[in-house]
Amino acid sequence: MDEFRDKIDRLNEANHEYELSIRNLKRAMKRKDKAEKAVLELQKEVDGVQNKLDIVENALDGMRDVQGYTIADLFNPDFLGKHTDYTDCDEFFGDSGITPEQLLHYQKYPKIASKIAKDMTDFDNFDDFVKEAVLEYNLKNHGINEIPDFVRKGTDLKFKK
Repeated sequence: MDEFRDKIDRLNEANHEYELSIRNLKRAMKRKDKAEKAVLELQKEVDGVQNKLDIVENALDGMRDVQGYTIADLFNPDFLGKHTDYTDCDEFFGDSGITPEQLLHYQKYPKIASKIAKDMTDFDNFDDFVKEAVLEYNLKNHGINEIPDFVRKGTDLKFKK
């Protein structure tokens, strides 16, 4: 009889463990489904951002043919690190919320450009931000790493007429 009682107890324990494992499995499946849904939604968002970045990159690479440089050249890690909290051009413009069309024609979107300059850079306006980037880029291409004071302040040179 004791042997039978022992088997019944072991059966009850095994059945209890089985029921617990089924409840845990159901909870785990719900967590897995929820996590899977979140991953898929985030992947869609990441893909959307990547698509925007690809569009920006392609559009801006086209600038090289016209301008001789791209936005990535102008807003290089050194320049961004000096004037923003970023060192990556894609990350900076991705976080700015500006669309590729708006970035290419930022003068047409003064409110957006101004907000980016004020919120994300140490410039008062986006135009100054771009001008500084162009100036630094062009001077560095000529081996000048620091912008001379006379470039910013001008000179008092007077020429005979």
